[in-house]
Parts: sequence; structure tokens; C-alpha cells
Amino acid sequence: MARASLLSRHALRNWTPSIYLKLMVPFSVVLLVTAAIAWWLTTRMFSIALEERVNEQLTNVATVLAKGNLPLTDDLVFKVRQLLETEIVLIQRDGYIAMSTWGNGRDEAHRQISKIFAQCPQESGCIRPIPMQLPSGLYSVVLRLVPAGRDSRYRAVAVLSSLADVQSATRNAAVWIGAATLLGGMLIAWAGQRIAAGIINPLRDLARMAERLAGGDRDVRVESRRSDEIGELMGALNTMAEKLQSFEQALSRRTRLEALGEMSARIAHEVRNPLTAIKLQLQLMQENVDEAQAEPIRQTLDEIRRLELVVSGALDFGRPRSLDPVEVDLNDLVGDVRRLFGPQLQHRAISLECRLDSSLPQVRLDADRIKQVLLNLLVNAAEAMTTGGLIRIGTCRTGSDHVSLTVEDSGSGIDPSRMDLIFTPLHTDKKGGFGLGLPISKELVELHGGTIEISRSDLGGARFAVLLPIESIR
Repeated sequence: MARASLLSRHALRNWTPSIYLKLMVPFSVVLLVTAAIAWWLTTRMFSIALEERVNEQLTNVATVLAKGNLPLTDDLVFKVRQLLETEIVLIQRDGYIAMSTWGNGRDEAHRQISKIFAQCPQESGCIRPIPMQLPSGLYSVVLRLVPAGRDSRYRAVAVLSSLADVQSATRNAAVWIGAATLLGGMLIAWAGQRIAAGIINPLRDLARMAERLAGGDRDVRVESRRSDEIGELMGALNTMAEKLQSFEQALSRRTRLEALGEMSARIAHEVRNPLTAIKLQLQLMQENVDEAQAEPIRQTLDEIRRLELVVSGALDFGRPRSLDPVEVDLNDLVGDVRRLFGPQLQHRAISLECRLDSSLPQVRLDADRIKQVLLNLLVNAAEAMTTGGLIRIGTCRTGSDHVSLTVEDSGSGIDPSRMDLIFTPLHTDKKGGFGLGLPISKELVELHGGTIEISRSDLGGARFAVLLPIESIR
């Protein structure tokens, strides 16, 4: 039991109220105090207004009776009493009660009225109404002196009225005002709760988002249509999450590229030595054969040189590259690639169709780099057709200063959800692929000042369009 009590006290010492409680508790206290003060002031003002109205009526009656021209007869006095529901007392000059409309309890009432008359100044009389407490309740008394020559029998006229009706009306008004105050307080409390919830709930969402970010979820976002400071905070946190996600992706990409670069360096070391030996043997063979047999050797040497560029390109991916631009006929470049890659496509039951614009001008570019781009696109198209199909290569002039090179296939096409990732390095869904062919192609095209875009082909597969400026590089 003592242990439980100790734990309870420890929990209370460590308990921290939430922001909601910090907002709502002071708000509720201020609201209750304000409502109570407003109820009291309103009720009090209502009571004072009723009393002033009664006193004004008593003052007018007393003034008319004391200073008017009407004779102070018993008949007149009782008629006024009946009409205005007041009590009227006429006081002699010696202070005794001469006439009174009072019924039960008149002795106590007359005694207090005589006392009030004795305390009033004899020159001016009592100016303000005077409260008088009787066993039957609280009364208000107005006393006015009768001027000399008005009626020699009387010195003063006292008019009294019970304040019971005023007190009853005040109590009823207090109930209604209290009910209205309570209803208004409930509405204000509801509005305050909604305002507090509008502040607290987004903060809770932000706290949950921060927890998920700390747990490794980088895709979490908070939705907000607010334009206030909380909306700005939500937008800033979303931006932070996006930048954190981009940073981690870039860091992951950099790590993978570094690992790939290290692996490529080892592979390049193993590949370049045999390539060099093969290249030397072919060069020696080329010197000892006739012209007819030298042409295939020359083509093979060209491809070995291009293969060396491919290996170097894989090693240099993401690093600054240099180009060797010359004036090139783009159609001739397509023809070279067709002669090289055509037999492989025929072996896989893939037809290669070329639609070339014979009016193309010479284009200044690095032939080996653009040939590498075209080969990457052809390989990508061929891998999309496992049971044969059609690949179409096209060239045309676009505008006055650009030429277009297109490669499209009749394969299954590219999933639209992957369109934005197709040029991302190391992103591939091909078995045994590295995800570098298309990113390297995009980098080489942009190095020429051009662009490469992907869309759906009329053949059913993908369509890659390479746009190159005629005077791309100098």
C-alpha cells in the first residue's frame, strides 16, 4: 500500500499537463468568473432600474399631493391609493399621523414614518426615497413637505410602496438572465473548445508525423488547407520530410554508385587487358590481309574501341565527360549501328525498320557517344520483346535548328508508374541489369545540349525521342 502511494505521488510530481489543458482550464475559469460577474451586474442593474421606476412614480404622486391644487380629502387619498396601489400617510405639523390608508401593521409603519419625518430637515424635507423594513417586507418611502398656505392641517405627505413585486421580478429576471448566461457560456465554451481543438489536433498530427519520421518513415506527410502559422509549420515540416527523403535517397544512390564504381574498376582491370591483347592481334592481322578481308577486321576494331568507351563510361558515370565533336551524317551513324546490331536482332526474330530523312543536314556531335546512346536504346527495346517483334528507327528535322532520332518498339511498353524513374541510376527491374544504360544515355544526350523523352509508341511499346541541336557543340 505504501509502495502504491509512493508511486502515485511520484507520478503526480512527474505529470505534465497537456497544451489542451493549459488552454482550456484558464479559459474555463475566466469564462466562469466573467459569466458570474456579468450575471450579477445584469441582475443588479435590472433591480435598480425597477426600483428607480417605482421611486419615480412615488415621487410624482407625493409631489402632486403635497404641492398640487387638489384638496387633501380622505376620498381623494383613497382613490389615489386604489389607482396606484400605494399607501399614503398625511402627517400633522406636530408630527402625528393625521390620516393613513394603511391596513394591518399600521402601528409599526406609522412609528417608522414618524421617525423618518423627525429626521428630515424641516426646511426642505427628505429629497431621496428612503427604504423601510417592515415585518411584511421592504418598502420605499417618499416624503414631501406641504408648503405653507397649501393646507394648514398637514405638514408632510408620505407615499409608500412595497418592493415585493420588484424583488419578485428581480428573482425571475435573475433566473432568465442566468439561463441566458449559462447558454451563452456553453456556446462560448463550445467555440473555445473548437478553437483549442483546431490548434491542438494539428499539433498532435505534427507530433505523430515527427515520431514516424524518427522511426524511419520518410513518406509520411500531413495534409493541411490552413493558411495561418500552423499551416506554415505543417508546410515547413512537409518540406523538411521531403528534403530528408531526397537527402537519404541521394546518399543511398551515392553509396551504391561508389560500390558500383569500385566493382567496375575491378571488372575494367580484368576486361581491358584481354581487350588490349585482342586489339593488338587484330591490328597485326589487318597488316597481313588483303583489302576485302581487312574490312571486317576494321569494323571489329571499331567496336573494340567503342567497347573501351563503354567501359570508361561506366567508370566515369556522374563525372565530367569530354566530347570529340565532328560533322556527322546522322543517317550514316544509324546505318553503322544497323549493320552491327542487325544480325543479333534477326537471330531473336526482331525486325529492324529504318525511316530516315534523306534531307537531314550534317550534325556536329561525338559519333561514338551518340552511337552508344542508340545501341543502349536498341538493347533496351530488344529486351522488351522476348518472342520477337518490330523495332523502328527514325530520323527527321525538327524546326530549323534541331534533328530528331527516335527508337520505338512493339513490346509491352513501360509501366506508367515507372516513367519518372526510368532515367534514375541503378533503378532497374531487369534480371541481371545494373540500371545504367538509360541514365548514361540521358547524360550523353544532355552533354550534347539535347533532350531525351519517353512516351507510348503506336507500335504498342515504348518510344524514345532524342532531340539534338544541329550546332550542338564546338
